Amino acid sequence: MKNFLIAFLLLFTVAACLPNRDKDDPEPELAGTYNLTSFRVNNQEFITANTGVTGTIVVTRPSDTRISLTLSLRGNGQTQTDNLGEIEIRKASGRNYDMYESGTRLGSINGTDLNFDISDGSDRIVVAARK
Repeated sequence: MKNFLIAFLLLFTVAACLPNRDKDDPEPELAGTYNLTSFRVNNQEFITANTGVTGTIVVTRPSDTRISLTLSLRGNGQTQTDNLGEIEIRKASGRNYDMYESGTRLGSINGTDLNFDISDGSDRIVVAARK
């Protein structure tokens, strides 16, 4: 019994010294403002140096499994803001999360990059943004 107790204490001491994996790979901060690098509607590019259009996506995280997106486009002295609503997120690999709506994968987010590609049958919107 004495040997068992010594072995148990030794095992407990060694286990306490192991590195904490959560500290090595912290969860990314998904919320924040992402600057659009590409915004296409039906293969027409809107964010280019020639168009003078800029934009942002503001991401908030109301829960561990959902994010909320607000898109703002600025050009020709006007700003258009659209609330894109809440989207479900699921942990993918590493720091990446996949974004889903009604079981359909829309894109990904990792705290640095945000990408999504959505289609309603007649229109397709492809967005890339970076924090």
